[in-house]
Amino acid sequence: FHFTLAAGRVDQVTAQLRSGEIDIGMATLMGRVPEGLRSRTMLSLQMVVVVPEKSRIRTQEDLFKMDRVGEALISLPSSEPMCRLFQDELRRRKVDWFTSLEVSSLDLVDRYVAEGFGWGLSLALPGGSAVKGVRRIALDFPSVEFAALWVGRLTPLAEIFLEEGSEEHTSRERV
Repeated sequence: FHFTLAAGRVDQVTAQLRSGEIDIGMATLMGRVPEGLRSRTMLSLQMVVVVPEKSRIRTQEDLFKMDRVGEALISLPSSEPMCRLFQDELRRRKVDWFTSLEVSSLDLVDRYVAEGFGWGLSLALPGGSAVKGVRRIALDFPSVEFAALWVGRLTPLAEIFLEEGSEEHTSRERV
């Protein structure tokens, strides 16, 4: 068994799967699974807004009382599934709040909020903890699906790998 972890967007993962470079890819998904691929959801992650600890905003209701949020929004690039889901839900709720500062990782969202550059969009990651000086506000928006992707049938070893890494398995282990 050889395991290599490499970062990439869903289109890169899809191309590597189709060319046979990789056997299993992991990616956040939005909507349908790319044609010709199979998938299994590994985690469903809740979106959160990261605000300075001293902010008067305590709940989602506080945040969205207005139709336009005045604080700069810090998030991953707008092409990311999380950001597209977030903007779709804001439109549905008739709220305008567009990204002012795009960052390359969720770690940077917390740090930039702590430094006073605005408020951030992030995910409630298992085992994750917020940076000192920030608070997370849970959103009742659609979850972000993190999934395993593959072509054809899984080998028995790949099946075991996915079973061991699944949310259900890790939840059972924690009990």
